[in-house]
Amino acid sequence: MTPSRWAQAVAEHEDIITHLSARDGAKLAATLRAHLENKLRAVSQQFERSA
Repeated sequence: MTPSRWAQAVAEHEDIITHLSARDGAKLAATLRAHLENKLRAVSQQFERSA
């Protein structure tokens, strides 16, 4: 994981906690979706590099 992706992931986790605390389901869902899409992209890129 690159330093920039790590920083982005940390920020996403902070946003997730914020939305959970605020009980904001819509923002939480959007943030989780974006986070998982970003994770999928990062994992796919790692597999492509190792192939």
